[in-house]
Amino acid sequence: MGSVKWKSGRPVELRAGLRFVACWGLFLFGLQAAAWGQAVVSDVIAAEGFQPIRVAVPRAWTVQTDAELVEWAATLRKTLVDDLTFSRLFTLLPETAYDALPSYRGEAVDVTPWKAQEVQFLVLLKVGRDQQQIWAEARLWDVATNELRLGRRYTWNPKLVRQMAHHFADEILAALFGIRDRIFTSKIAFSSTRDGNPEIYVMDYDGENQTRITRNDYVDLFPDLRPRHHQVVFTSLRQGVSALVLFDLITGQLRTLVDRGGLTSTPQWSPDGQRIVFVGAMDGNAEIYVINADGTGLRRLTFSKAIESSPTWSPSGSQIAFTSDRSGRPQIYVMDADGGNVRQLTFFGEYNDRPAWSPDGARLAFVSRHGLTFDIYVLDLTTNEVIRLTENQGSNESPAWGPDGIHLVFASNRTGRFQVYTMDRWGRDVRQLTHAGENKTPTWRPFE
Repeated sequence: MGSVKWKSGRPVELRAGLRFVACWGLFLFGLQAAAWGQAVVSDVIAAEGFQPIRVAVPRAWTVQTDAELVEWAATLRKTLVDDLTFSRLFTLLPETAYDALPSYRGEAVDVTPWKAQEVQFLVLLKVGRDQQQIWAEARLWDVATNELRLGRRYTWNPKLVRQMAHHFADEILAALFGIRDRIFTSKIAFSSTRDGNPEIYVMDYDGENQTRITRNDYVDLFPDLRPRHHQVVFTSLRQGVSALVLFDLITGQLRTLVDRGGLTSTPQWSPDGQRIVFVGAMDGNAEIYVINADGTGLRRLTFSKAIESSPTWSPSGSQIAFTSDRSGRPQIYVMDADGGNVRQLTFFGEYNDRPAWSPDGARLAFVSRHGLTFDIYVLDLTTNEVIRLTENQGSNESPAWGPDGIHLVFASNRTGRFQVYTMDRWGRDVRQLTHAGENKTPTWRPFE
């Protein structure tokens, strides 16, 4: 190996958040992708000569002046600013600079004072009330050309004002960089004991809108959201036997996909959402299996006397990384999606587990145990360099990449109980997302 760098539900609850997709009022004046084309954020930032774009988001103009609408408009603006900052693609104008600049009044913009602040794009927000709904016109204005680059109009329930911001932030990334996956409308699924036994929850990427999905007396773990579908697969432990269960977030329907006795765990959707890879012990030993989304086509991929676990698809769907102790201690391996061409990736540590492939296919995150605790590492598949992301902060487990390829979600007991956190791929910008109960096994997916 290369060198190691040491560095320190009820369906109704989601329906309101899902229906807004069909309720957009849109007006698109122009959309032009940058030279990077379809990409993830990590690709853009890694591009030679990349410099963050300097953006200003003036305070929103409200058509009516009632206090409630003003508060909604402020929430819309703050969420949008937080989203753009989180992406690392933008440098936001300092808040103190706006007092000396023209206020936005929903009219034509004089770009001269903004040019003086070296602002490249303006994000302009106009907000009003229409009976029980609010509407927002959001514009991306090119300061250099003095032209409208992108426009959207949203008319939604006030409870979804943050979703307005998330959608427009995703549209900005698509317009300026050709980012293919929606980051700010992505969701994190996880298991939590906050209401008693472990149940499945879903939340926004920033920890907001935490929603309980399952309501039963079973232990539900290892959720994974299906790409381009409103479904989640997870492991459910029932009277000592684990089953693979599919839950539809729209209808609330539960369907058991695999229930053949023994261990069934760590399911993960293929990138196209058509297959699920998981660990099963229906034949005695813990092996890796794959099954179609409808529960058909069960196929065993590994045939070893060793214990296999934690399978994860490559972004192309052509490979599967997994954990095996076939070399004596658990290490990370990779094989072709049909089970062939197995090779070992890690050769150090006493216990390596839970590999997770980055969206660009260039890296694998995983955990390595030292004594009684686990820490998170990232393996560069090109250079074989391994970087340690966590250290001396309790036990850190279950890493999963965000759609941007820059951030990871994980579980840690650094505060005494396991909670869900995010951090960037260098171990910085750690943010705690959950606080109640024990929260484990998070995954992070685009949610369309």
